[in-house]
Amino acid sequence: MKKPAIIFAFLFISISIIQAQTIIENPEKPLSKNAGRVLKLKEVIRITDKSGDYYFKYPHNLKVAHDGSLFFKDEEQILKCSSKGEFIKNYFKKGQGPGEISGWNYPSALHNDEIYVYDSNPRKIIHFDKGGNLIEEFSFKLEGYRNFFGILDGCFIFIKNIYPPFEERKSQLHDVKHIIFLVSNDGKIERENPVFPVKQFFGQNYGKSWAPFVTVISEDNKWLYIYHTCEYMIDLLDIKKGEVIRSFNRKYPRIKYTIKSPREEEFAKKYNAPIKKFENDISGLHLCKGLLWVKTSTKDKNKGDLFDVFNEEGQYINNFYINLKGSLMGVHEDSIFVLETDEDENFQIVKYKIIDGT
Repeated sequence: MKKPAIIFAFLFISISIIQAQTIIENPEKPLSKNAGRVLKLKEVIRITDKSGDYYFKYPHNLKVAHDGSLFFKDEEQILKCSSKGEFIKNYFKKGQGPGEISGWNYPSALHNDEIYVYDSNPRKIIHFDKGGNLIEEFSFKLEGYRNFFGILDGCFIFIKNIYPPFEERKSQLHDVKHIIFLVSNDGKIERENPVFPVKQFFGQNYGKSWAPFVTVISEDNKWLYIYHTCEYMIDLLDIKKGEVIRSFNRKYPRIKYTIKSPREEEFAKKYNAPIKKFENDISGLHLCKGLLWVKTSTKDKNKGDLFDVFNEEGQYINNFYINLKGSLMGVHEDSIFVLETDEDENFQIVKYKIIDGT
């Protein structure tokens, strides 16, 4: 290759990197004139395990189908309920046969209202139809995949974590590489996306999270919003292209960190682990009607948790408070789903309708 061609190629690569790393800086206040209000909610459904058809240990990973049916997971349970919260089916069947799940880690995805489950122990994808009947399975020889996001253009979207070698874990912070892959149904890697480093504290035989890795995927599985630092910064990944097409933040007054328990303080002293100065600026990401809801670390004792709202271009357009009695599981159209506990500390999933718009 001639020298001018080399220079041109270098400039092209450099420009591509710069474009991929463009950061949209937003001000501290959003564009909306009614920002800062408290969302008004009305309870619609309360789902409990009192029927005995299933049990709640810690329900999570809630998904909503197009007909309003609800899917969520618990220990050795993948549950489907009607739009009214009535129990329909438990997809989980323990074992190693067709349609059975043997691993302890089995992330699932909803695609065209059908459920796909990744069993990490024999490493296979199990595909169920809307009625919970087995359609097919795909086995993989690939190792080390921690999570499964969904399907894009016939490929499975996986994430893999790459940890530092044991001999390098000397009571310090390390970058754990998080990589998103597109994998065909025969196990071939079709695309490897950018690396997202996440800080984690490691000793020789122990580890402790430092920075979070919070994601939410678009309904069509084309876009993945990623938060992987302690400070306010969100990356938008185009999964098919394998590019971060934009990063965005907003000026955010950080919240001083408070030690969560005596055990955390004992761990820090015993292993010489660092203690944060500030809380993670973001604790959750949710998508609602094409807008990104960002749960921040800001709390008001009367108003509740502060949520920021961004449009697809990364502009900070609104914010509001939600006075939650539990933790937000998901958002769908004009409703939110909250995991709450009753007076006996039993879990319940509660659907609230937003009655004053978002």
